[in-house]
Amino acid sequence: GWHWLNRCDALDSSCLERLGEIAVPTLVIVGQHDLEDFRLIAALIEERVPGAKKVIVPGAGHWVQQEAPAATGNALQEFLDGL
Repeated sequence: GWHWLNRCDALDSSCLERLGEIAVPTLVIVGQHDLEDFRLIAALIEERVPGAKKVIVPGAGHWVQQEAPAATGNALQEFLDGL
């Protein structure tokens, strides 16, 4: 995820610029204790993808689905129920 937040000529950054084109329901799940870069990327996705919803899982790190499977499942079920 480093290249999303920093300039890197070897990588195409157009994916970040095109996030606004995403037209499907989008759920972003991030752990409270994940690395700062990934929390910033989650915030960018939430900000730039129309209608995106971000869920921060308390007490979890980067492997949210393994560290907090119930919370991850509940967030996903709530998101799907709202569609």
